[in-house]
Amino acid sequence: YSKEIKDDGLGKTFQCSLCLPGYSQENTYSTKCEPCARGMVSNKFGSTSCVPCGVGEYQPLQAQQSCLACNQSRTTQLRGATSPQDCVCKMDFIEDMDLQCIACREGVLCPLGSTMSKLLNSSGSTEEPRIQLGYSSEPTAPLDTYRCPDW
Repeated sequence: YSKEIKDDGLGKTFQCSLCLPGYSQENTYSTKCEPCARGMVSNKFGSTSCVPCGVGEYQPLQAQQSCLACNQSRTTQLRGATSPQDCVCKMDFIEDMDLQCIACREGVLCPLGSTMSKLLNSSGSTEEPRIQLGYSSEPTAPLDTYRCPDW
């Protein structure tokens, strides 16, 4: 970016400088660097653009150099996440009532982002956790599944 360093009455003098990490300059003749938006980062001097955090990462602040990782059993559904709340349970895991991701048990299908609330209120959509055909469970213990006879 171009930074004014002197105005001697004959004209302004500018100095070219590289944007700091966490900032970018998309236009060559810009007079300022723009901070990377939430969910976006730039990790080098002189960046011409910010990049979104990858799947499994988020960044809640502007002008950052790196993204934060979701914990081991969580990931994000898209790139550019801005909050730890964007971290959902990975496929084959389900968020229990204590907000912990636990492994799904036999007879329970758990797509990305499964929660106990979604399981208890499932409409049967393939995007929701559900009890597989040939299994049953009780509403008070939906993860305790039983194989139906003759399946």
